[in-house]
Amino acid sequence: MLLNAMAIWRRHMHSLIPLVLTVPVYWFLASVASYLALHQLFFNPSQLKKTEHGISNVFAGPVSNKQNEVEDMAKNIIN
Repeated sequence: MLLNAMAIWRRHMHSLIPLVLTVPVYWFLASVASYLALHQLFFNPSQLKKTEHGISNVFAGPVSNKQNEVEDMAKNIIN
């Protein structure tokens, strides 16, 4: 934490120094998330909490031909 404060001080970003105090909170929350993930991985691996990606109300448009080719190749490899 001291090194963070020194780096901010040397770059003359003095207004960011109070934010250095939040670093231990970040470390704590990251540790809690890691332990929860490990617990879930070992005791309930089929019910992992995952981030949903690609959910949007906006239509992205048609899939490109290249992407279709890649998906077809992947299907051929799997089958």
